[in-house]
Amino acid sequence: LYYKRIFSRNKTQIAAFKNLLEDDESQKVLRYILNAYQSVNRPSEYYWQKAASAPCTEPHFVTGEGYQVFGTANPYYLQDIFHITPEMVLLDGGAYVGDTIRILYQLLGKPCAYAYAFEPNEMNHKKLQKFAGNYPDRIRCFTCGLDDHDGTERFHMADSGSRICEDGNCAIHVIDTGAFLSGINQHFPTFIKLDIEGRERQVISSMRDYIRGRKPNLAVSIYHNLEDLWEIPLFIHEICPEYSIYIRHQSNYFTETICYATVSEA
Repeated sequence: LYYKRIFSRNKTQIAAFKNLLEDDESQKVLRYILNAYQSVNRPSEYYWQKAASAPCTEPHFVTGEGYQVFGTANPYYLQDIFHITPEMVLLDGGAYVGDTIRILYQLLGKPCAYAYAFEPNEMNHKKLQKFAGNYPDRIRCFTCGLDDHDGTERFHMADSGSRICEDGNCAIHVIDTGAFLSGINQHFPTFIKLDIEGRERQVISSMRDYIRGRKPNLAVSIYHNLEDLWEIPLFIHEICPEYSIYIRHQSNYFTETICYATVSEA
């Protein structure tokens, strides 16, 4: 009932979001997601597994109830949506230990032209740097998070559900993403991936001028806040109506719903 009320209050926006989606697969994914939140006849996991766009074989974590969460092998660089080439420049928001960059390199069979990797967790960042050390001229690492301002934020660090919040158990440094992009004079990002624990909308707002001007491919997490599901795709379209908008679900749980935006199909 809680979710039904939220969806009812936002039915106009959800309808606009549905009409925005570019293909039948996106429509199907949205239908299963809405069912997962509202159904009382089947467990939500049934619909999350139906929503998954590829086999979920990669282990992620185990929930408190003992449910094993798995994800897909390639959640971001979908070749039925994007034209993935070695010339691309990646901005990886939420780089973790370099796994997202590693997936891209495996897909290409070689490094891409350049990558900016942002990871505020110091333990993860050390592992990221170790990986990046194999490609010193191709990857630049940053021990900070992306946001719409420079500063320090309280951050709740957890196995799952980590996010910026007032009662966080640690502090992280964040930078203004738009200002960072405006300071670049070479290696302009052509593909931007954001999985930054609920700050995706703020970062998209910060880099709106870059999005309008250079129209990079976008792969953005839209599951950290329930309203992100429709608000972020609609916001991207508002900033740049030229984008084609897709969604895919990349796990057997409520995590890893991704919005993809591109100005040209593969």
